[in-house]
Amino acid sequence: MFYVGKIPLGIGVGIFVSMWQVAVIFGLHLMLGLISFLDRLSSATGGQTVYGIAGSISVWSQVGALIGVILITQNAKLKKQGMGMLPAGLLGITEPILYGINLPKKRPLISGVCAAFIAGAFANIIGVTQRAQSGIGVFEAIGFFSDPIYGGTGKLNPAINGSFYLLASLLAVSSAILFSMFSYKERETEKTLLNKTISKLKLLTILELNLNKEDTTKLKKELDEVYNLLDKETINFIKTIEKNIQTWLRYKIKLSTIIEKEEIEKEKIIIKGKSLISKEKFDLANTYMQKYNSIDNSEKINLLKIKIDNQYKEIELEKLNENILKLEKLIIEKLEKSNFIKKKKK
Repeated sequence: MFYVGKIPLGIGVGIFVSMWQVAVIFGLHLMLGLISFLDRLSSATGGQTVYGIAGSISVWSQVGALIGVILITQNAKLKKQGMGMLPAGLLGITEPILYGINLPKKRPLISGVCAAFIAGAFANIIGVTQRAQSGIGVFEAIGFFSDPIYGGTGKLNPAINGSFYLLASLLAVSSAILFSMFSYKERETEKTLLNKTISKLKLLTILELNLNKEDTTKLKKELDEVYNLLDKETINFIKTIEKNIQTWLRYKIKLSTIIEKEEIEKEKIIIKGKSLISKEKFDLANTYMQKYNSIDNSEKINLLKIKIDNQYKEIELEKLNENILKLEKLIIEKLEKSNFIKKKKK
């Protein structure tokens, strides 16, 4: 890995930086950290290392990828979950982000890795080095504004080194946000799934029946007709149902958040009140009791419950099921008429 890092034009260090969060997933990032540690101890570097940027820049890349998901997703539950992970990311802890969203969703992880490569290569080209260690997350920037810790001479003076590090971090976050927003998909569309299924069916039929070129063309034509059964009207109807479900879910989450906040606030008052009673400060405890009674979100809660009920009525699940069964029937009928599928059954 040390020699990979020597590839010019920042490419080597870019690869090193991009690998860091992938290594975190497998718990191997300390092995990469060892390379950075040994490089810093080298008499040639005098207490600075080009590899030390990996830990922090790769963090900002994954945080940026998460922000991209938060901005683009229509799933209120996922949005809330992602926002809850941001504080950990700002403190340099990416495991919740990686295991909770970026890795399961795949594309955000890849977006973060690509952004880390770009920002890492950029930082190496302009000569940024890690020097004093001053913590992780937002605190790590402090160390980049110091001189090399063992008397070495930096390519950049402390102020410029730190400023360029911040610029590289900003590049990591912004590029990851863009990559994530452009690549993220909430789920595969019905058209995509049907197309994948038909493509597999084509391949299996061609291989099993050993079709010639002419028959292969006929088969593709027949199966393309099946694909076209999923018309725009059905797709738009499914999208409308999905949008209504997400709105309903958003109201549900908003309701649970209000109830949760109210319970936490009341719990804090109760704890404080008990403490005051134990100290015989009854007047002050009574004031807290009045404050407890004044907390009332019933109007907001009732309004949200009405919205939830009304929104649920907009979700036409029965009609959706009817449309799906109708489409399924048409597809089966079309396939049963296919000469090639009949041959395959025989």
